[in-house]
Amino acid sequence: MGKKNKKRKEAADTPPEPETLEDRVKAIHSQLTNKISTEANGLLEILGSRRRLMSVNFLAGLARGVGFFLGVTLIGALVLAMIAFFFNTAAERLGYKDITLEGAVRSAVAKFSQIQDIVGEAKAELEDAQDAHSGANPPGASTGAAGAQTAQDEPTDPAVPDAADPDPGEDDN
Repeated sequence: MGKKNKKRKEAADTPPEPETLEDRVKAIHSQLTNKISTEANGLLEILGSRRRLMSVNFLAGLARGVGFFLGVTLIGALVLAMIAFFFNTAAERLGYKDITLEGAVRSAVAKFSQIQDIVGEAKAELEDAQDAHSGANPPGASTGAAGAQTAQDEPTDPAVPDAADPDPGEDDN
């Protein structure tokens, strides 16, 4: 008796099969009309309210941004893992078992931080020199004889052409 009730419920849930081609076309037309009207009503509901439209677009953009970020992160991690694997394998085959991509990157980062420290020290020295120079000679003051004496005391390199010489290629002989 349970099987008969089940079949009756299934028969009640599904619409009767149309018998002619015309009946099938009408059934498909009514299904499409219902589907289109439902979609149109949903679209009109969203377009009818600016607040609703902006919130839907904001959430869609947020979801796209998060998805893009996660996708790029995962693909980037996979690419870096493949590069590290191939680098480590190649280094091992060439006989450099103590060299890995991780070690090379750490070495490069350490060298970069040393270069940043050197540049920072050079900037500080340059600023100190500019401060000392601006303190000794206020802007607009001429250097006078002391400036000329400093220029004379500097050693000159014969390989470097003199800036005051109009034709550095020509000999003075």
